[in-house]
Amino acid sequence: MKEDLYDPLETVYAGLDRQGRVAGVWTGEPAAVAAWASAQGLARLRPLTYPVPVALAEELVAAVRRRLKSGGGGGREVEDLASLARQELRHRGLPARVRLEERGVAGEGLPPAGLREALRATLLGKRLLAAEVLRFRPAGEALFPEAVSLALGFLRLSGEIESEAAVGRDGDGAWRCRRCGSARIQEAPCANCGDPACPVCPDCALLGEARACRRLYFLPDRRPCPEVMAPAGAATGERPLTAAQRRAAGALLAWLCDPGAPAEALLWAVCGAGKTAVVRPVVEQALASGWRVLYASPRRQVIRQVASELPRGGLTLATAHQALRHQEAFDLMVLDEPDAYPYRGNSLLRAGVRRAAKAGARWLYLTATPDPELLARVESGAVHRVLLPRRFHGHPAPVPRLLTPTGWPGEETRRQGIPLLAAEVIAARLEQVNRRFLVFTPTVALCHRSRAELARRLPVPVGAVDAGSPEREELVSAFRRGDLRVLVSTSVLERGVTFPFVDVVVLYADHPLFDQVSLLQMAGRAGRTPDDPAGEVWFVAGEVTPEMGAAREWVQALNEAAG
Repeated sequence: MKEDLYDPLETVYAGLDRQGRVAGVWTGEPAAVAAWASAQGLARLRPLTYPVPVALAEELVAAVRRRLKSGGGGGREVEDLASLARQELRHRGLPARVRLEERGVAGEGLPPAGLREALRATLLGKRLLAAEVLRFRPAGEALFPEAVSLALGFLRLSGEIESEAAVGRDGDGAWRCRRCGSARIQEAPCANCGDPACPVCPDCALLGEARACRRLYFLPDRRPCPEVMAPAGAATGERPLTAAQRRAAGALLAWLCDPGAPAEALLWAVCGAGKTAVVRPVVEQALASGWRVLYASPRRQVIRQVASELPRGGLTLATAHQALRHQEAFDLMVLDEPDAYPYRGNSLLRAGVRRAAKAGARWLYLTATPDPELLARVESGAVHRVLLPRRFHGHPAPVPRLLTPTGWPGEETRRQGIPLLAAEVIAARLEQVNRRFLVFTPTVALCHRSRAELARRLPVPVGAVDAGSPEREELVSAFRRGDLRVLVSTSVLERGVTFPFVDVVVLYADHPLFDQVSLLQMAGRAGRTPDDPAGEVWFVAGEVTPEMGAAREWVQALNEAAG
């Protein structure tokens, strides 16, 4: 089925009662407006415009209603309204003639009640394009495009659901995406409305094209959060919790069950602490109390990993971008790695994720590297903090070693890609059985240049991955199995992955792209498994930057806190 079947152009209508008086002005697809007008007891519909894209129809309706209000309300003659509509069209540089005929609405059939109820159930707590409604429909419901279009229009006009153009104008006249909030709107040919310059949002296009000729439909879930039941038993899970994990889980459960506690909490857990296992009893308790829970992460691989570790049934797993499909839906928001790209520093994405939470929802942040803003809110008391400084296997996190080869990275050695000393460190560790190296570089160019240099110097195959690598999954799997023992990567592997028997080298650790947070996350890939808790980490640079020193001190401080 094509998406353009679900988003018809809309006509602006004046509704007339049985005495011929104007009852109001609305926009929609003709069949939907006629069905709704018949249900309201109106007699006729007078078209004020020809069919236009949704965003323009919304503007025209708003303009005519403003003029109605300033000129005496709904009693104005219908010809005056038609004149106002023509003025608005001309004001926008569009043809003003309307050739459509007035139509009666008596006896127009309503969309089936069962279909309307199915659509309301589908949209509860969601924010979807019409095409997505079919994909998210309740199991077993057979919905067809024409019937969906009619029923959505009827529900919108009756106020049973809410809707707006997916891309519309701000108060200052600028285009903005109503799904992700982006103002970076482009104009492109559109198969739906036929406009060669239809405004479209490129920033959330992976969720389906948000355009000025498409509608977003939503139905906020404004039911209050149920009261949280007191925990009935011990935490569950495939792997028993350690003593430190049990303490952290208990502290989070106490926060969840305390109505007087701050609405937000931070689980500050060192890389490799097993934070998903700690969060599981909290999620279980919320679900048992009837809460809807969202677990959101900036990275798809994290979502895939936790899918097998957390209970389902009331739990929604999503990337931060996928959370934009929800509106006022969740009682508990679990946000993993809020300091990571693309969530960190993206105010629009943050606002979109917050829109997915109900009023009064609880927020739980999970990270090894909370940013200064979050830490400041902890200090102010706005966020409750639970610290988990010990890795689940009980061993300290590897403290990065600082390696500064003389004269590197000067121009000559920069062309070489890596210093000889770093290659010797890697070669020496590779002599041990099963050891493998994860080598980080700041840019794609340095990644592949370093791979070539290491391949020339080392006696084992060397792979390289970046965000655009077509064979990334295959290379990562080979590295995890031990078939590939050296893998060079950009920051694409700095989070959400665990490899056995791995050491870490960060080349060009003084590069501006590597801040304290990214250095800590890369270092956190080493020593994560109980059969190899003592991996090694090297920061290789021409000089020791404040970020490198702060990352090293951060690891040392958490190790000391763990005892």
